[in-house]
Amino acid sequence: MNTGELLIELIKKKKGILITGIIVAILGFVYAIMAPTTYTSKATLFPLTSSTDNSASSALSGILGGLTGGGASASPSNSFSNDASINIIELALSRTVRERVASSRLPQFNNKTVTELLIDQNNAHAFFWSKKSVVPADSTTAAVLGGVLLFPNIAAKINKNGVLEINYSNIDSALIKPVTELFIAAISQFYIDLRTAKAQADYQFTLIKIDSLNSVLGELDNKAISFQNTTYFTPSKLQYSLPQDNLTTDKERLISQQSSQIANKEQALWTLQKATPIIATLDHPNPPFDTSGPSPILFPILGFIVGIMIASFFAVRKALMRYLRAEVEKLTQQ
Repeated sequence: MNTGELLIELIKKKKGILITGIIVAILGFVYAIMAPTTYTSKATLFPLTSSTDNSASSALSGILGGLTGGGASASPSNSFSNDASINIIELALSRTVRERVASSRLPQFNNKTVTELLIDQNNAHAFFWSKKSVVPADSTTAAVLGGVLLFPNIAAKINKNGVLEINYSNIDSALIKPVTELFIAAISQFYIDLRTAKAQADYQFTLIKIDSLNSVLGELDNKAISFQNTTYFTPSKLQYSLPQDNLTTDKERLISQQSSQIANKEQALWTLQKATPIIATLDHPNPPFDTSGPSPILFPILGFIVGIMIASFFAVRKALMRYLRAEVEKLTQQ
């Protein structure tokens, strides 16, 4: 058995090989035209932080681990590259955000939840032997399932300009924009909630601090009154001058701290009362969307090549087996 003999075997069965290749090419073409097209949206988000209002930036840097180093001394950022760039991606892909999106209802789709729509979509495109999925009766379980179904189709990255880019893919173009907008709303709401919680904590802290300073100042005033009462009829007051000086110094220092805390309280209250989003959408997820799917040209070509290879193998398989047996016999006889 040599190469020439194999070629002779292939030539003898060339019609069958060509027919097989054509059949597989036709199957590839049918699959390519029947396979659903996948649509992908692109939305970009930008943080609205500025030098005049950087308390939220400091909070994000401290809590989310921003690249600026965190703390009140961190410089204000104007991109996600400087404002918790790594964790903003984790937030966009997090289970919490996905489950919030999955449990949201879309009025334009008969007020169904995203989970229900995704399950209906999977059932509609499932193979006939596949078991149909059922929407869980428990809302929490349904949200978890919806988050799992959303995970393979959502992507997030920070582009070179420090802007967060979100991509969502689906075979139903009508779902692309509303689901992407739900993701944007969930991320924005997280930042608003974080900002409010930080301002609320700052406000409560300053209230407690001001009450504590007021209490200490009251004690100092009582001591001052006590000094005045005990030294009123004393001929020499030199022994009381040092405590009185120390008392005056402590009171001035505490009054300065009190003024600072009152200013902090007003700033925290101002931040707390602001409910404006701190994220802006630069590019909305509007059509036209990016499309992807099997190529009706490439798939038939690949199918034809694969069909030829498979048919050729089966055409010479008997000859190959004889050749292998002969080689094994030669090895055993040596």
